[in-house]
Amino acid sequence: MRSLAIPLITLGFCMLTHALPAANTTCNPETQTLTSDTIPVFDPHGPKSINTTWLEENRIGGRGPFDPPNCAIDMVHETNVVGDGSPTKWTYWKQISLPLDCNNGGCSSSKQDQTSYSIGFSASGPINRWITAGFNVEMSYATGEGYECNGEEGQTVCVWVMKHHYEYTVQDIDYPMDPRCGRKREGPEVRVTSPLGGDRGLRVGCYRSKADCPQKGAAGWSKGWHNE
Repeated sequence: MRSLAIPLITLGFCMLTHALPAANTTCNPETQTLTSDTIPVFDPHGPKSINTTWLEENRIGGRGPFDPPNCAIDMVHETNVVGDGSPTKWTYWKQISLPLDCNNGGCSSSKQDQTSYSIGFSASGPINRWITAGFNVEMSYATGEGYECNGEEGQTVCVWVMKHHYEYTVQDIDYPMDPRCGRKREGPEVRVTSPLGGDRGLRVGCYRSKADCPQKGAAGWSKGWHNE
């Protein structure tokens, strides 16, 4: 994924809380609060898992106790966390709206300019199945749409959605249901990056410059949990 080097500027930023919106700024839903913030320079590499996403079906065979072993099928395929998972925190950024130029007075980015994206977990290699590894994470989430972002004449406005992720280490374990078929086999360690569950770690920002609004679908990673 290509990183975005975006200059830091002051802007309005929405957090999903239960406070009222700040004065002179607008961001829906009404449960969001605007604060001052900047888009970071995205990490040029991102999590180790970011280049590929893999998920193989967990297959468990079953045979009678007196049948001859079928060692090609009767295998249990598990995925376990390695130690404590060596967790690393990341924030994924996604521009969900078209850049809107306010050429004739004020303007507003609204639902018709925005797209809801489904963002899934990623893994650095094949795994038998996705696991939480004990963290409060989920396989995927939707960015949502319909956030209001107002600008003044001469500004370019757009909406970014940010989501906190955990990156952690897992390992596949394969072993036969019939002990006559051999011993347990351990796969290589794989780094998995998954979004926090539900609305946890979800942030929405209203940005007002051409530098911060390159194009709908622009994305990048920053280390740590942004605005934690």
